[in-house]
Order: sequence, then structure tokens, then C-alpha cells
Amino acid sequence: MIVNKHISSTQFIDAINPRFFKSKSKSKIKSEFIEQLQIHQASSNPLIKEFSIFGLFMCECGTRKNLSPVINTIFRYLSIIKIFSSLDHELDLSIMDKYELTSTYELVQDQFENKKEINSALLNLFTYLNFKYEAELCPIDLSTISTAKIDTNLIWPSEAETFINADYITKTQKTFTHILYDVGCRNIEVHSLFSRDVDEKVGLLHFRSNAYHRMKNFSSTRYFPFSKLSAALLSEFENDSFFKSKAKNIPIFGDETYRTFIKFSSDTNKLLKKHIRDDISIKLFRHTKAREFFINIESNSLREHFQYSAYIGHANIGITHKHYIQSVHEINELVEISDADTQLLLNISFGAFKKRKERLVTDEKNSLLKNSLLLLNAYKKNK
Repeated sequence: MIVNKHISSTQFIDAINPRFFKSKSKSKIKSEFIEQLQIHQASSNPLIKEFSIFGLFMCECGTRKNLSPVINTIFRYLSIIKIFSSLDHELDLSIMDKYELTSTYELVQDQFENKKEINSALLNLFTYLNFKYEAELCPIDLSTISTAKIDTNLIWPSEAETFINADYITKTQKTFTHILYDVGCRNIEVHSLFSRDVDEKVGLLHFRSNAYHRMKNFSSTRYFPFSKLSAALLSEFENDSFFKSKAKNIPIFGDETYRTFIKFSSDTNKLLKKHIRDDISIKLFRHTKAREFFINIESNSLREHFQYSAYIGHANIGITHKHYIQSVHEINELVEISDADTQLLLNISFGAFKKRKERLVTDEKNSLLKNSLLLLNAYKKNK
């Protein structure tokens, strides 16, 4: 049976959704689920065909955590097809190399709010692709997806400068990487910039939704001041005639389709891995810059933490604290932090904060330095 090529990912998910099955017994539900996957395995749509085979693979071999997973777990993992389909409804994973897969997965990650769920699904998809195509993917692919916190691999400033100034990258790749590194934003946010978003009159870089891309969340729509950019990037804005064009509705990086973005990202990733290090990805430019922001904060004002959280485009200060605040302590482990700021950063009531501080076992006499120890303990506990 050949399935209609134009069937949508939503229709595919509805067809394999156990809630819509007539059967009630577990064995019959599993049989009907496998039958639906076998039917869609014959689809001429490459994405639906691939996910159908992926589902059958999990039914036969299990998941990374369970040899006999319940059908609802497999269904949840298959449901991420809707995100892949939103990029390109006929995306063909089978013809992608490891660099294109890395770019695709990073883009999928950035569009999903529930990181724990998407990470589990993507890790199982990695396992399936490795088994099917007998190709070991780059270490960064697995480490990027499996970590719930900041990536342990970083692109160091000297490496970033070497890559940005190299003669083996194109002018477009140079500008793309330079913005990515100076701002610490998401890859797709840079690729979706229009010429009008580089506002030299007021000295601001605008990140906002447009016809080609919708920002991840409300906080992703933001300004980034030119005062925080490097002199080299400002010189590019000043000397490149493109940025001075009167036609302000032109995408900086050309055709703004997701397919173009994936190819552009993978080509840039290939050069980065080949000439700098194989265990890094362009996604790490964002994490590297965010880490630098917090290391370079001269005071420990909560306002500054909020400000840099806004620059990065996080939805709330809690996300920033979870991922990056530990970088402050890497340079200077004990810093004075007020009781009120510590309570806010720990996100607990003042009463709970006082009890936690009273129970802290330490020889430190300075009350404000004790607060620093509380934050360090919280970080180590959640690591």
C-alpha cells in the first residue's frame, strides 16, 4: 500500500496515536501500532518513511533505557516529526551527512521548550541512524544533545578569532560567525536577520520575528547594543555597502528557507571542525559568549545578571542561572552576594533561605561570602 505523498506529519501522528485505536488490550494496541507504522513505511514522503522505520526499530530493539518500552513512549518520541516537518515537510535524513544532521538537530532543539523530552527523543533517533547507516556521528552531536546544562566543550577566544579571520571561509560565513560570536545568540536568529535589523543610526542590532522566522519566545525579541560589539564587527557594518543599502527589507544571508539554513550551517560546521577542532560546533559560539558575559561582570549586581540574561534572549533569569551563573565562581569562587539577591537566585522563600543559611557548615565568618557558598552548593547539587 502506497501512502499519499502529501500526507502531513499531523495526519501521520494521528494515524499512529494509540488513543484513537479501537483496541483496548495492550497486545492488540501494540499490534495495531506496528501495523500503522508498516503501512506508512511505504510512504513516498522521505520524512514519514524514516520515522515509520524509526518507530519499528524501537518496537523491535527497544529504546536506550528500556528494551521493552511502552507504546506511548515510542509514540512520544515519534511525535517530534512535527518539528522536523516544520523545517521541511519532505526532509530526507537518509541523504544527510553528519554535519547536516548536527545542524538539523541543533535547530530542532532550539525550537523545543521541553529540553528533557526532546533530548531523549533525539538520542534515540541518533541510535537508530547510527545502527541503520553504520556511521558513527561526531562526539559533539551526542554531547550537545545529552547535556541539560552548558556544553563542556567551548570555543576559546583565540580559536574564534582564528576562524573568523581565516581565508578558507567566505565573506558571508565570516559575517555570520562574527555576529554569532559577538552577540552570543542562536544560529537561526543570525541567519534570519534583515538589513534593516542592523540599525546604525541608534546603534542597535534588532532580533525579531519576520516572514521567515518566528522568535523562540517573547524574550527572544530584543535589542543588542553596538557598544557591546567588537570594533572589527562594527567596521564590517561601516564599510560593507550592503548594510548601507536603501533597500532595508533584504535578508542579510540570502534565501531564508530552513533548507538553506541547514546547508549553510552544515558547511560552516564542516570548516570549523576541519580547521579548528572536531569536537566543537557553531552552536557553541552562543555558550562561549554567554560564559564570557558572566565572567566579565565586574560587580555582582542582580540587575547586571538580569541585563545579560536579556541580551542572551532567555525567558527568565532562572534559565540563565541554571546554565551560566557558575562561570562567575570559576574565576573567583567566593564573592559577596546580598541576602536578597541570593534568595532570588535560589528561587526560594526568605524563610527557607534563612534556614538553609543557618544549616550551612563552614568556617567562613563573612555573611555575604556564605551566600556565595550557598549558590555554589546549589550548583554542585544540580550539576
